[in-house]
Amino acid sequence: MNNIKQLFGDLIDWAKSQEVGQAYEASLLPPATDEQIQEYEQQSGMTLPEPLKVIYRICNGQTEDLTFESNPELEGVEIGLFPSSEEFELAYMLVPLSQLVSNTPMTEPEDEDDCNRMPGYELGWIGFGDNYGGDNIVLDMSPKTPESQRGRILLFNHEYAQATELAPSLEQYLQDIMDQIKCGKIAYDEDLGIAYTQEDE
Repeated sequence: MNNIKQLFGDLIDWAKSQEVGQAYEASLLPPATDEQIQEYEQQSGMTLPEPLKVIYRICNGQTEDLTFESNPELEGVEIGLFPSSEEFELAYMLVPLSQLVSNTPMTEPEDEDDCNRMPGYELGWIGFGDNYGGDNIVLDMSPKTPESQRGRILLFNHEYAQATELAPSLEQYLQDIMDQIKCGKIAYDEDLGIAYTQEDE
């Protein structure tokens, strides 16, 4: 878990070093407390997996509101931390625990009309990354997923109602991002936020 802490810290530090670093810094919420983690677990019915606990104990998500409040000139700056693997798609922000509950469906509603889950979004998925356009970066804890594959990272696309595997674990996912930043395949794009470069598409 120490490697996840290091990798996520490196990603945040890199984002802060960009020209829009002030916007990233302002968007970051304080570390989640044990009480906030317990509240999420009670409300969602899901034990927050240890890899995600490491991340949330560094930063309890992001919010554009804090960025705008710190400097109105930063309104509209893209501040997602997780790049989309799909062309011309916005980067994904880290979802605060208070919002993560709604991104962690565990049971089917008694009335189908009460279901606000996107078609194709499985029970037991934890959508910790959100582009607020209907798509998510997901940590897969679905009971349908073979136990040996649980904990993998998926990109869920609501338009196709399906997900693509990005990495077998959160640690590998963060490692891949940092490796591609170092070799120039991921950079900051003023329209998309952190994104894959044109050369890599």
